[in-house]
Amino acid sequence: MVGATLFSWIDQRLREIKKSNIPFGNVSVIVIGDLFQLPPVMDSWIFCTPTIHGEAGCLSTSIWSKFSLIELTDILRQKNDLEFCQICNRVREGKQTQNDIDFFNKKLHTVCQQEDTICTLLFKENAFVDQYNAQKLASLDSEVVEFFSVDVSADTMEKCDIPSSLPLSRTAGLSRCLQLKVGCPVMVTCNVDTKCGLTNGVRGVVQHLENTNSMVVWVKFDDPAVGNTIRNKTRLQRPDNFSVPIVHLKCNFLYKKKTVSRRQIPLRLCFALTVHKAQGQTLDGAIISMDGKRRTVENGLFYVAITRIRSSNHLHLKNFNESYIRISAQVSQEMKRLRSKLYDYCETPLRIKTHKKEISISYLNISSLRKHINDLKSDFNLLDSTVLCIAETWLRPSDSGPNYYLENFNILERLDGLIQTNGKGLLLYSKMDHGQYR
Repeated sequence: MVGATLFSWIDQRLREIKKSNIPFGNVSVIVIGDLFQLPPVMDSWIFCTPTIHGEAGCLSTSIWSKFSLIELTDILRQKNDLEFCQICNRVREGKQTQNDIDFFNKKLHTVCQQEDTICTLLFKENAFVDQYNAQKLASLDSEVVEFFSVDVSADTMEKCDIPSSLPLSRTAGLSRCLQLKVGCPVMVTCNVDTKCGLTNGVRGVVQHLENTNSMVVWVKFDDPAVGNTIRNKTRLQRPDNFSVPIVHLKCNFLYKKKTVSRRQIPLRLCFALTVHKAQGQTLDGAIISMDGKRRTVENGLFYVAITRIRSSNHLHLKNFNESYIRISAQVSQEMKRLRSKLYDYCETPLRIKTHKKEISISYLNISSLRKHINDLKSDFNLLDSTVLCIAETWLRPSDSGPNYYLENFNILERLDGLIQTNGKGLLLYSKMDHGQYR
């Protein structure tokens, strides 16, 4: 979640880059998110006055006030569990009913072994996550391998003594000592390679460990597409055909007002996760525990926890109290203001023909027609065209032609790309016959 201070920095930087004093340097900005979820870490809400070093920044909430709300109402994650979807919506805004409370109380029970393999345990605090992860790692019947970080001063390159108790949030996501075993679940803690999906938060299982001549952890990711490029291009000896090599990464962070450069494998155990870390993810199931040193539950925490899963069939609560359902009064007030001035979406076609003989031509780089054919069929502006040229279709000769027909259009030309790789391909649609172009 982006906070007010970071938001103002983005605005300032875009103004500098574009050499314009117009908000965001006159760049169009779309902000996507759910204010009812967890608040920004170490920052204020995006709609609040930004602060720098504890003082009000040079920008105010006037930037945020320029945005209008478009509220999306279709729920995709719980679309096949309507009852649970409606419960989540009520919890989101603190409008839960007694029936909803009874529903959660029924979820209080001991989880069987089969469910434990499906579900991810979610805690509200890191200390409980670390304790549980250590216990589960010890239970695995394989040898533990340790990876120690190399910490040096970014200025002098001298070694630094950084305490292992420093949380990952303060060390750029790299741990002081990483203990792993073959078979343990892990999560990537930094953006390693965004192009091939190796981003902060992706999960997998350790398949092989090397800590002799080189530091390498071979991981089979839950999504087989993650790390494809790295796996195929690596010169390392591969233990199998599906694991991705994760090597050390160098990141900088501040410690006692000095910049420290740390080299370490960007992974952490994830038998269990904090709700914060799970935000944005979809889980097959969840066992949720609100245990913690702090007795209160943060605003939006319970809502985020229960909405990670697709179906209530795999929702299990270790403890529950209605007081866990909390929302921010600031957020409620801001959402009320935003909803009072919803964005006025214009459905008028961009191009209006004024003459029967007028021809309108549209061009679109679609980056896979296979993925976006339904989007194309629902875009009335493009469908209003006389001639429609679709580039980067990424189609192959094996892709069936009828699947890509558009109502009232003829296909004048189709050029497919290479079979081996994505890219290339063009499809030319027209509402006229060949002869009408002469």
